[in-house]
Amino acid sequence: QEMDRLPNLYPDIVSQVLLGKSSEQRDIFALRISSGYLGWKSPGLKYKMASSNGLPVLYIQSLLHAREWLTGATLNSVIQMILQGYKRNKSRRDRRIVKMVNSWDMYFNPIANPDGYAYTFQKGAENRMWRKTRSINTNSACRGVDPNRNFDADWDPRWVPNCQKCASNDPCLETYKGPAAASEPEVQAIQNFVRFH
Repeated sequence: QEMDRLPNLYPDIVSQVLLGKSSEQRDIFALRISSGYLGWKSPGLKYKMASSNGLPVLYIQSLLHAREWLTGATLNSVIQMILQGYKRNKSRRDRRIVKMVNSWDMYFNPIANPDGYAYTFQKGAENRMWRKTRSINTNSACRGVDPNRNFDADWDPRWVPNCQKCASNDPCLETYKGPAAASEPEVQAIQNFVRFH
């Protein structure tokens, strides 16, 4: 995979940071681009530990809704533009990109919902448009939670005006918010990472 190659191609500014595991135990990672301290890596580990070096943090994710494939392609293009603009011959470098890489810790999460994304590639017409995670819902044959509606931010519909229209308590609907705020490991991983930084 392209994202696995980038830390080797740009070792001075790129590393991978493990955010957590999905409900089906897939890695949820972010690609870190920064000329600041890249953290430490234990021998034999694929991922570096995130460091907090005082630089402002930019976090961008794609594919939170599994079916939105274009978000992953767009994020990949942004990453490539940054890396190519930074690593060109010094006389041809894009000064704006160099300043950005030197001034920020940028984290790009290319697949925020890896289980749902993998499911969209399985055979079956309904799978391509799958939106939710792939967690098992207690007392329901329907799987998954809409991760966008599962974050621990005004999760209870009583706190948000008209939220009954935008989040569901029914696990069979695409907008199912989950049994509790941040019940999904994908959402927990993102929330914990963002709160740490």
